[in-house]
Amino acid sequence: AEYERIGLLEEGGREVEGVEQVEVIARHTFPATQSSHLPLEPGQTVFVAEHDRKRIGEVCWLHGRDKAGRQGFFPGNYVDVPF
Repeated sequence: AEYERIGLLEEGGREVEGVEQVEVIARHTFPATQSSHLPLEPGQTVFVAEHDRKRIGEVCWLHGRDKAGRQGFFPGNYVDVPF
């Protein structure tokens, strides 16, 4: 599937200040096949920019950070907002 790149937490290699983040939970395994990817395991917590909340669950690329501080892109339809 084709994914659109959206929701960067960084611009030009620097973190964008003042961006609120929302916690999401991985639903599926996503192996990092490129250095820009963030690998996911089911149940894993990832943080994405709040302004991307409406895109969670869609077929698009999201950029996020895991609890260990690793960052990268992953498919938006691989995560859900926890209830």
